[in-house]
Amino acid sequence: MLTISFTVVLFLAVSCPLRRAQPHGFHDIEKRSYGYEHDLLYKVDIYKCGIPLVIRTTVLEYPEPRLFRYSLIMAVNIRNHLLNGTQDCATIVSGGVGNKFVRIKLRSQMGEGLNFTIKIYGLHM
Repeated sequence: MLTISFTVVLFLAVSCPLRRAQPHGFHDIEKRSYGYEHDLLYKVDIYKCGIPLVIRTTVLEYPEPRLFRYSLIMAVNIRNHLLNGTQDCATIVSGGVGNKFVRIKLRSQMGEGLNFTIKIYGLHM
C-alpha cells in the first residue's frame, strides 16, 4: 500500500509542473455544443505584423454589423498560429455558443503580431 501511494504522489509531483510548463503560444479557444453535424458558417484568418512597443488588438464580430443571419452558433474555434512563446490571447466578449452572434477580441503582447484562424460552426434555421 505504501508503494502505491508513493507512486501516485510521485506521478502527481512530476506531471503537474509539466502541465503548467506548456508553451504560452497555445492560447486557443474551442467552445462547442455537441450533438449535431454543424455547418461552417464563417472562417477568417487574421494576421497583423508586430510593431515595436505596440500592442495589436482586433475585434471581430459575426455576423458583420448591420447584417442578420438566422443561424444558431454551435461551435467557435479560435486557433493561434504563432508558436513563439508569446501570450497572445483571444476572448469571447459577448454571444457565442447558443446565440446568433459572437464578438471576439484578439490581443497580442507588446511588440508581437497576431496570427489567428477563427472558425464558427452552426445550424441554419
